[in-house]
Amino acid sequence: MNIFDRIDNLSLIENCLLHLNFELSRETPSYFRIAKEAHLLLYRSMIEVLKGTANLFITGHRTKSRSHKYTRDNKPWQEIHKEPIEGCQKAWRFSQPATCEEPTPDSKKLKRIMTKDYLVEFYDALAMIQTDYFMNQYVFSRTFPLSD
Repeated sequence: MNIFDRIDNLSLIENCLLHLNFELSRETPSYFRIAKEAHLLLYRSMIEVLKGTANLFITGHRTKSRSHKYTRDNKPWQEIHKEPIEGCQKAWRFSQPATCEEPTPDSKKLKRIMTKDYLVEFYDALAMIQTDYFMNQYVFSRTFPLSD
């Protein structure tokens, strides 16, 4: 998959909803199936929100630091980075934006390795939907804060 491939998962989201509805309407629902479909529904919805037109935020490997420098509206450069959540082994969040120096031309290069058929991990997408940097890219988008 290159960065311009279309990721069309709206039908998969609809399919998740149909499976959830079916499972919840059964006389003895399988709670494992409900949890699995709810997880898939959340993940696919996050991907749909983050994908944009070129899929830049959701494809390709990420650096381990998960650090991003950016500027908007001629304001000072900002940096966000990965921060652990107390008590969580896997989930994490991006830090609050902090003012930083303008990156040099060498450091502005794309730090991700674009590979075929690689989609951002669940916890990366979860952190991304809670951050202005990713969610303010699109009209009428807003962050989705989640409490611990």
